[in-house]
Amino acid sequence: MVKVSVIIPVYNVEDYLQRCLDSIIYQTLDDIEIICINDESTDSSLEILKEYAKRDNRIIIKSQENQGLSGARNHGIRIASGEYYYFIDSDDWIELDALEKLYYHAVSNDSEIVFFNFIEHLKSNKTINKIYLPVDKEDYSNFVFDYTYNKRLVMNNQFVVWNKFFKASLIKDNNLIFHFRLFEDFAFHVETLFLAKKVSYLPEILHHYNRLNQDSLQNKKTSYNKRLVIFDVFDLVEEILIKYDKVDEFKTNFAELKINESYANFNLLSQEFREEYYNKMRDEFLKMELDSDILSEIPYKLYKFYIFVINFNHIEIFDIYKENIRRKTNFIDKKQLSMEISNFNELGIDSARNSKLPIISLTSFPERMDDIQFCIYSLLNQNLKAKKVILYLAEEQFPNKEDDIPKHILKFKDNGLTIKWYKDIRSYKKLIPALQEYPNDYIVTADDDIFYPPDWLENMWQTYNKHPNTIVSCRSRAISLSDNGEIEEYANWHLVRENPKTSFLNFPTGSGGILYFPNSLSKTVLNEDLFKKLCPLADDIWFWTMAVLNDTKITAMEKNYNELIYVNVARQLGLTKSHTLWAVNQEGGNDSQLENILQEFPEILDKIKESEN
Repeated sequence: MVKVSVIIPVYNVEDYLQRCLDSIIYQTLDDIEIICINDESTDSSLEILKEYAKRDNRIIIKSQENQGLSGARNHGIRIASGEYYYFIDSDDWIELDALEKLYYHAVSNDSEIVFFNFIEHLKSNKTINKIYLPVDKEDYSNFVFDYTYNKRLVMNNQFVVWNKFFKASLIKDNNLIFHFRLFEDFAFHVETLFLAKKVSYLPEILHHYNRLNQDSLQNKKTSYNKRLVIFDVFDLVEEILIKYDKVDEFKTNFAELKINESYANFNLLSQEFREEYYNKMRDEFLKMELDSDILSEIPYKLYKFYIFVINFNHIEIFDIYKENIRRKTNFIDKKQLSMEISNFNELGIDSARNSKLPIISLTSFPERMDDIQFCIYSLLNQNLKAKKVILYLAEEQFPNKEDDIPKHILKFKDNGLTIKWYKDIRSYKKLIPALQEYPNDYIVTADDDIFYPPDWLENMWQTYNKHPNTIVSCRSRAISLSDNGEIEEYANWHLVRENPKTSFLNFPTGSGGILYFPNSLSKTVLNEDLFKKLCPLADDIWFWTMAVLNDTKITAMEKNYNELIYVNVARQLGLTKSHTLWAVNQEGGNDSQLENILQEFPEILDKIKESEN
């Protein structure tokens, strides 16, 4: 029996094979066998192997039909006779004393697996040192451990086998083999660590990982769907977890593995297979049913990605994913929130008769009933409780009234939600009926597709107490004036972000939430015929106009909510067929309706100019 069997799969690596072989045949440890499995190479790789075999009788060449790395390594295992196994890819190389150091380290510790470090070679002569465990925290020379010492070694670390040194009996006695043509290391790595009772670490860089070979399957984008095998790999790893009764112990680690590898491989897939991959990935994520405890333990980037995927069933979401990150579009974990809502038994309002707290008013329509519960829950779960939370609905849209409302929405009535009926005046229902019914109350408007943070109402109320007799806007745009004092196009109005001041030029956007004090708007606000004529689709413009006519300025909150948390980001970004007023008005609707206002109320400009001067 030789000390070490070196197993080398060889496939079309004529440019790199000689350096690999040289690093093996000139090892300071002489008692080795070099098993080269030619995996049906079509270049000169086989000829190179034969030339080397003439010079070194330790080289064993076996050829097979193309089976990939797994088939080649399994072939090597079947004929290997060494005490230890070392797997190396044929485009990499090792330090000339690597096998000697590894062998005697393994023998001295009776190790079944030895971890060691490697160096990654990139283009432009760049290199990265890959260190397994911190060398400054432990003396590893005579330190033996198992997988429990550092569970990240089992998952979410380096799955490759060429930076590990294996005792042959660990593999042979347990009939371990490699699986799949891609990601062949994953399951092998996990199972060997569960089986090994004695693992050790040699904190030296011994392996050179070649990333210069861009023809390598692991480095290039694949123009076929073989990367879908990653989901079969997940299934096999799960079978191993079940086999060794490690499911609960590694639930968080396994979840992180799935999310991380799914995302990484999606970015390496060619365009034609993205949709197929995305659908498979989304199905996988939905099956995971992760709770908040697990999600809180994985990296935030992966947490957001997971939530992003389960919330959208359209591949188009990935085309704007990076743009969304740039714009800081936020979204919610609907699965976790649904659990919270089902257990929500608190009263979400302060119903004291003499309460001076504001009333929250919002509206909706049938299409939004599927997910409005998240918005309503956020309004009833505020740190500062509202006097009332009222949902105004159109009788025309719900002919059977509450019988047309889902039961899980009606359940909120036990938590303080009030449902009232009004005629269909579109989005104006969120304020007009409340102004009519509660003229002496503070009214805060909310949008039905936003999830409001718990301090939302509290911050608005505190801001109003600092700036009384002003309208408080959580989210405002600064109205832009031209050099001659004319109002510019809506597209030029930027979000107010820093050092806000009280001004007519703060234009409140309803989605963030707006607080109106009693009698803050002109009496004309209730003129239904006029607002339908001038601003049928832009209630925000109408209510701003009524504030200016009433000489009421707007306070833009210092702690604003410019980055909203959308209940349905896909709808907001136009990825569904759902209709939004925002989309209509972004396409020029705001400008035409504002022009109507200025023609009807020319004194608006005079008030603004006088105020600014």
